[in-house]
Amino acid sequence: MALTFLPQSGHWNPEMESVHFDARDDRKPVSCLIHKVALSELLHLRDANQDDLLAGFEKQRQKIETIASWKYTTGKTRRDGAVFITSQDLDAYERRDLVEREVTLIFDSNKVHYDTLHDWVRFYAIDGEASVPCAVTRGALLDRERITDANEKRLIDAYLRNRQAIDSIAEEKYRNSQVEPGGIVVVMSRDLNH
Repeated sequence: MALTFLPQSGHWNPEMESVHFDARDDRKPVSCLIHKVALSELLHLRDANQDDLLAGFEKQRQKIETIASWKYTTGKTRRDGAVFITSQDLDAYERRDLVEREVTLIFDSNKVHYDTLHDWVRFYAIDGEASVPCAVTRGALLDRERITDANEKRLIDAYLRNRQAIDSIAEEKYRNSQVEPGGIVVVMSRDLNH
């Protein structure tokens, strides 16, 4: 199903740190976003402000819409149906290998810690030379362990006990471009405990 892009200018979405633009498929509206980091890379800008990004979006709109359409037609949308373009998508589109290549992440067992700001266990993987930040939520770990509460150490231990399943899910989500703003892959309870 092809997307038809609406002519309105892109607008800044502060919550997603992205430029938002709208499209439609044959049946419904589709929200499209390009993250500020991806847009900065596309425009070859460092420390771009919101106005620079919006102006640059309009200059590169045709290419951005082509990438959004490519992601949509290959099923690389977020759970809510939105198309979210990250830096990895720009690289993959240029190589046209996001679908064709078999992604194999290498997980770093030495880089596991509890992130108190987000209340999740952070872990990291490598895709070629790119670092891939990952996380598993507190809720996912508590549900998996069938407990109601745990301290940071117990949550890290729960991740380590369930690491094979969690890493596998993170790899699959990464392969399918199911990443959150900032490029992080987040394993949630519905992913781990279905």
